[in-house]
Formats: sequence, C-alpha cells, structure tokens
Amino acid sequence: MPDPPSPEPGRDYYSVYVRNLPFSITADILRERFQIHGEIRDVYIPKDYYTGDPRGFAYVQFNNLDDGRAAIRAEDGKDLDGRTMQVTWARGDRKSGREMADRDTRPGFGRHHGGSGPRRDYDRYDRRDDRRGGYDRFDRDRDHDRYDRGYDRDRG
Repeated sequence: MPDPPSPEPGRDYYSVYVRNLPFSITADILRERFQIHGEIRDVYIPKDYYTGDPRGFAYVQFNNLDDGRAAIRAEDGKDLDGRTMQVTWARGDRKSGREMADRDTRPGFGRHHGGSGPRRDYDRYDRRDDRRGGYDRFDRDRDHDRYDRGYDRDRG
C-alpha cells in the first residue's frame, strides 16, 4: 500500500483524523492504541455542542511526521470495539465548540437562523388571527349587535 499523502514537514505537530469510532470511546483508549506508533502530543474527541455526546471521530496529534504516517498505515481499516476505523491525515485546524455549533446543520439551529433555539416559521398575521379567534373583534361586536337587534325585532 502506498504512503498516504502527508502534510508538509517542519510543523510543530501532525494531526491524524480517526473516524467511525464507537461512541463509548475515550481519549485514554485512543492514546493507548496509538502511542505504539510514536509520541502523542494530544488526543481530541469532539462532542456535540448541544448534547455533549461524542460525535464518532477523533484527532490524534503526533510530534513527528513519521509517527503519524506509521499510525495511518497500521490503524486504517482496523477494528476497534466492533467498528472499522478510517484513519487519514486531518485537514485544517481544530474547530472550537462555538464554530461547530455555527456549522450545525440540524433544522432550526446554528448561524443560519440567528438564534440559539429552534426557528419558528409563521406569519405575523397568523399570530394575530390566532389571538383574536380568527377575525377582528370589531366584526364580532358588530355581528353580536346585529343579532341582538334582530332578535328583539322578531319578538316585538
């Protein structure tokens, strides 16, 4: 198998992206699994901003380019608690929790709607109608007055 394309040498660390992880994974388990390939700088398991649950992937940072390359070669396609890991070089830098929340694609959440909660799509006129029973209170009063007059006329 050919070497995977790697980041440019001379960086402070080299980040490996590990996906298809069990949701019960911990940083200690990953550190133990990957440290046989070289010195690890950090293990980061992103969690869902709203629930705090792991998202099923992680980043393992190595101090040495060759250690990261060895980890990718050895661990890609291997089983971890019944799941087949996919291990590659990470692209881009690690995102903060706020940046991940802004990228959230669930309906009603994230930066697209300008709020922290679900978006409510309804027309302001619908709200007015709901509050007033579907028609203007002046119409209701006028209908009531006509009814009262008509009733009195019929009886008299």
